[in-house]
Amino acid sequence: MAKREFVQLAHVYKPAKHKVRNWFVSEKLDGMRTYWDGGITRGLVASDVPWANVTKDGRYNETIYSTGLWTRYGKTIQAPNWFLDKLPNHPCDGELWAGRGMFQFVMSTTKQLVPDERWAKINYKIFDVPTYQQIFEDGEIKVKHKYEKVFKDIIPWLKKKGADLSLKPLQFVDVVEKYNLYDQKRLGHLADLELLLQGVLEKGGEGLILRNPLSLWTPARVYSLLKYKPFEDSEGVVCGYYWGRETEEGSKLLGKMGAMVVEWNGKKFKLSGFTDEERIVTSPGRTAYEEGALHPGELMEDRWSNPSFPIGSSVTFKYRELSDEGIPKEARFLRADNS
Repeated sequence: MAKREFVQLAHVYKPAKHKVRNWFVSEKLDGMRTYWDGGITRGLVASDVPWANVTKDGRYNETIYSTGLWTRYGKTIQAPNWFLDKLPNHPCDGELWAGRGMFQFVMSTTKQLVPDERWAKINYKIFDVPTYQQIFEDGEIKVKHKYEKVFKDIIPWLKKKGADLSLKPLQFVDVVEKYNLYDQKRLGHLADLELLLQGVLEKGGEGLILRNPLSLWTPARVYSLLKYKPFEDSEGVVCGYYWGRETEEGSKLLGKMGAMVVEWNGKKFKLSGFTDEERIVTSPGRTAYEEGALHPGELMEDRWSNPSFPIGSSVTFKYRELSDEGIPKEARFLRADNS
């Protein structure tokens, strides 16, 4: 069974390796990657949708309904009706975005079971318009860090629901011409790429996305889609915490998480770069400050937990490069990926 993704993902751009002249370039948005199914599942019970990831929906007392908006892990997103009414009647691959540096705002807003007024600050930026046949190509789909869901016989199900299956796959250049995509520019000279990157970084953006104009959308990580940033980034799994210790700035880390232990590609390493609120840990019995003061800098016992980053959850981190041992250098926390 072929391995596949729910959406199309990018490889890292390497100037010495990749020829990108005449490719399309746009800003890499810091939001929530989101697939819109054209509204075909809107109003259905989420567990009745064959591609829905409902593994944790049992914790809710009420029934979860589909809105037609899905995360890259197949979780339904509860958006307000007025927002959904503005979306096109065909499938789209895009991003929910509220501006540069607003990632946490988008994540906290979109995770609410009852959408609120904050949605007024969010836009859906469309990257591509794949067909249902491209999106639901057979294969074993990745749910978090395990391949758990098999996409099979979904096209007949969509046909019964009245989905328009007449759309034909288009090369990206034709998608740009036909649909209103997010801010695509054609790269004439390679020298312009560095100027565009610098301009985005100066405005608080995180980088660029490059797309081969002759490519077709594919549910995989592909070399026809490249990301260009001053830092690399990747995802790891939380597997432990270290107590904070007293520093030259005082004892504000005592009784809190000083660093996180992350597992990535079979390697384990410490990750830093958290806010004071994100460092809070809890456990029955002794207070965190008492325990942390007794064991500064040591690995926490299993009874301690961090509500912001539970063991087994996924986080994205950024880093400069890999060491000779394959460990990310200067690794810093970027965001939680619990969608």
